[in-house]
Amino acid sequence: MVKFSEILNELIDDKGLSLRKLARESGVTSSQLSKYLKGLMPTIEIAVRLANYFEVTLDFLFGVESENFFVEPIELDLDNFVNKYEKLLAEAKTSHYKIAKKTTLSESSLRRWRKGHVPSMDAFVIIADALSTSIDFLVGKVSDKISKCKFATI
Repeated sequence: MVKFSEILNELIDDKGLSLRKLARESGVTSSQLSKYLKGLMPTIEIAVRLANYFEVTLDFLFGVESENFFVEPIELDLDNFVNKYEKLLAEAKTSHYKIAKKTTLSESSLRRWRKGHVPSMDAFVIIADALSTSIDFLVGKVSDKISKCKFATI
């Protein structure tokens, strides 16, 4: 899987942007952008802001998908994340416990999410992979469940 930092660097180069210009236009500070280019993972809010700016899916931005399919930029909606996650678990006939055992997610993470804590970007990538869905669906960037490689062009 290609790293987020590599993809971000390619997107910056493709648009011929300086970090200062990208910071000004995206609302993400130059120092944050520098950290992301060195390997730090952004928060989901920053990730969505960058995906919207570059008009790419989160799955493309994080190397889950090798092709980008344009998704209309929308506001981040994490209010229904836990409901979506639990519904996807039921559809897959699995449990958070089983996913936690197979991945780096903790068993207690679901309790924290139910209390309103936002998962890390790494957790979104893990969940999307484990449940064969898109990161964009999990965070409300698209409204329909979209399995990997099944993005509809808009």
